[in-house]
Amino acid sequence: MPDLTRGHTFTSGEEVDHNKLNNLTGNATINDSAITEAKIAANAVTNVKLSATAAIALSKLESGADAQVIVGSSVGVPTYVALSGDVTVSNAGVTTLGADKVLTANVLDDAVTAAKLADTDVTAGAYTSPDITVDAQGRLTAAASSVTATGSVLQMVYAEETDDTFSTQSSTMTNITGLSASITPTSASSTILIQVMITHGSRNDNMVGFGLKRGTTQIGQSTTATGVQKDSITGHAPRDQNRMQTSFMQYRDSPATTSATTYQATVTCRAGGYSWFLNRTYDDGNYDYEYHGISNIVLTEISA
Repeated sequence: MPDLTRGHTFTSGEEVDHNKLNNLTGNATINDSAITEAKIAANAVTNVKLSATAAIALSKLESGADAQVIVGSSVGVPTYVALSGDVTVSNAGVTTLGADKVLTANVLDDAVTAAKLADTDVTAGAYTSPDITVDAQGRLTAAASSVTATGSVLQMVYAEETDDTFSTQSSTMTNITGLSASITPTSASSTILIQVMITHGSRNDNMVGFGLKRGTTQIGQSTTATGVQKDSITGHAPRDQNRMQTSFMQYRDSPATTSATTYQATVTCRAGGYSWFLNRTYDDGNYDYEYHGISNIVLTEISA
């Protein structure tokens, strides 16, 4: 085996004793193509031998099938598998959620907006006296406005006054305290039937008249009075100031609105300080033939 000198060139098949290499000074240079796969022992290249900046190309990895991804196996070995179940993935990296995979438990409370609900055949809008059909999910599947016959009762409002403390001597139409009621028509074409029963007492020589107001406007009363005569809906001439009297009036009004509307009963007395009392007699004496009573007002909406 020859001695090695600086600059010595090895020939094919030439053997070198390691002691000869130790005697060399300087660094030995190995040709880039000298270390082949056959020269590297199996399992000899470990993780620490790889540079952190090696940037090994994906093309160096073992090939998998179309759209597979790498996951760890049950023993931790990286393995190619195809995604399956609720989500799949394409070879372009696009994921797809499978049909019927979102369950009730996956949806946040109050997260489903109206825009996400399927439309039914019901036309959006308001329905008067609706005739509706509801499915098992509580959705409206049909809706229509019921046809109401002309003159049908749509609603009724009742109010009563049981107090007997109101009285007046006014010779002009005055509101009767407590004898009013409010109604909100369902249609502007409806009419309102106002019916009022008034229990009252007065002096024998008093002459009283009764009327109605819609809001602050007097309605329904006569317009034919002349001179000092007074217009009213109805009137009453007391028979006995110890007796309780009852008067009744009604009027059918057309308010032409769907807003809340108040109707008020009114009363007027003979000029000159003639007193009138609600729900009691004039003298209210302690006799077994004198009574106290109640008064009431009824508002009925009638369809056009």
